[in-house]
Amino acid sequence: MSEEKEIKESKKTNKFVEIILINKTVSALVLVIIVLLAYFLIKTNSMQSNFERTFESLQQSHITQLDSVKITSSEQTVKVFSWAVRSEMSRNNLEEVNNLFLAFVQESRVRMIHLINPVNSKIILSTDKKNEGQEVTIAGFLNVTEQVIIEEEEKTLIVSPIMGINRITGILVVEIER
Repeated sequence: MSEEKEIKESKKTNKFVEIILINKTVSALVLVIIVLLAYFLIKTNSMQSNFERTFESLQQSHITQLDSVKITSSEQTVKVFSWAVRSEMSRNNLEEVNNLFLAFVQESRVRMIHLINPVNSKIILSTDKKNEGQEVTIAGFLNVTEQVIIEEEEKTLIVSPIMGINRITGILVVEIER
């Protein structure tokens, strides 16, 4: 019984080999198609992974450059804003400075603005009224002579001195979200 089974299986295998030998051209073409298909699948996958790596790298580079441009833009905006604050402070018009603060904080990325008295290091004006009158303990804010950018994880602080005729009359701190 097992001999008959072996004979049938060998006949089936022999028929398959016989068909392949009879149709050598077709068999060769099928083999070539299979090899080409495997080659192009491997090449496509390789190109796809290379594209993804390049895309991630370019995306990260673009995000870094965009952050740099945003910070530079914010720096220039705060510089001009500090000139407007200086102009109103020279007239002792703190109410108008407060109005400037409220208008400027409506910018999409501006969170909070403080005006600090450099003599006693207390907050004169703030967009968050509960901070007014509080003392600033960060010594780096009080010793600025030019505009400084402090970058933190979730925010950027731009500290700008408000210059009078011969001394610093105030320190403007603008908090911008990243």
